[in-house]
Amino acid sequence: METLHIDGRDYAVELVLKNHGRTASARFRDGRIIIRIPRRAPECERREIYENLLKRAARSIANGRWRERKKLELRNGNMLTILGKEYGLKIVQGKNRKMKIEDDMIVARTPDGNGIAEKLGALFLPEVEKRVNELNELHFGAEISSVSLRNNRNRWGSCARDGRIALSTRLLFVPPEILDYVIVHELAHTKVKSHGKRFWQLVAKVTPDYLAKRRWLTDNDSQIPYIRL
Repeated sequence: METLHIDGRDYAVELVLKNHGRTASARFRDGRIIIRIPRRAPECERREIYENLLKRAARSIANGRWRERKKLELRNGNMLTILGKEYGLKIVQGKNRKMKIEDDMIVARTPDGNGIAEKLGALFLPEVEKRVNELNELHFGAEISSVSLRNNRNRWGSCARDGRIALSTRLLFVPPEILDYVIVHELAHTKVKSHGKRFWQLVAKVTPDYLAKRRWLTDNDSQIPYIRL
């Protein structure tokens, strides 16, 4: 495994030959640079693709575009701001893994201190689903087949052709108006699949300052925690 030295810090570089897809990519995860290249690419081209992606990755880290994302800390007594409200976290011992909200406290029951992160998204899904339905009824009137929260680090949301909307659990930790923007973005995809002019007109009609909200997500990306299972 190669190591890249940038600004006094070493970054491990991991090469993954993927079996599906035609595009190569570089990602920054847990302090590592992960380069993915299609296995179908001829061996004579792989090295050139690898070197080009490595150079781009080094530039992105050096100029601050790639920053290590913050991991959510789930410890007894922690304070968490979720969907704009502050909660204390209380972890208690119990036979089954359960989580509930009591006033301004999230109470997590676990036999061994584990399995808390897996329950957090499910606990707040009804509230997120309610907001999706409210914004849909107000502005879009689309057929929504389901709403889910996924532990996705790189995508804020997605909208399938059959009306399934998936949002990142990281959005639990952004201000409510930012969550609303992402929801509106995905709801707009129920009408227009591409990111063309008509799509952004739909978004702007509901969220006139969407450019500022997009910029907020970019500027604060590294500080929005992810749930690591």
